[in-house]
Amino acid sequence: MIMKEFFGLIFSDGLTLISSIIISIVFGVLLYKLISLKMKFEDKIEEYDDEKNKNKSEATSQITTGKNEIGVSEGIPTIRTGFMEDYQEKYEKIESDYKATSQLISILPMLGILGTVSGLIKQITSVGVEEITNSIGLALITTFLGLLFAIILKWFDSKVSVTSDRVQTIITKFEKQLSNMYARKQLEEGK
Repeated sequence: MIMKEFFGLIFSDGLTLISSIIISIVFGVLLYKLISLKMKFEDKIEEYDDEKNKNKSEATSQITTGKNEIGVSEGIPTIRTGFMEDYQEKYEKIESDYKATSQLISILPMLGILGTVSGLIKQITSVGVEEITNSIGLALITTFLGLLFAIILKWFDSKVSVTSDRVQTIITKFEKQLSNMYARKQLEEGK
């Protein structure tokens, strides 16, 4: 019953309908973009795991054949620096796209309030006080939609953020490993 009234209010006024459609389209585009970015971050994690596993198998074959080449540091498989530089560059592009998309979520409540204000302006120009009070619900529908969609997107945004943080952790771990290896090499050369 409530849903019937809700959709009845949306379709009863052209301005509310247009505002609701715009809010719904923005919601759909942002949701699609967040899903796409989450998949890209997951691909980066998988790419790192694949490279790590490839280096482990190469390191194992180098150790068994007696070679100590790139990919092994004191018997420990490492990720190539060139791979990580490219990896980090790609991550930063995805991350900047993610930050921009995340910032756009705040547009939804603003669009909702814009629809509400324009609806209220339209209703204030009507003659009767009873008509104005009856139309407040109609005007607030767009704010409701904007807030509801923003809440949904913020929840999904938090899931994407966790995945992004996992990629950042991989990069930070590599940089720390590289720094430690460099410091160890400097100490060995100083002796």
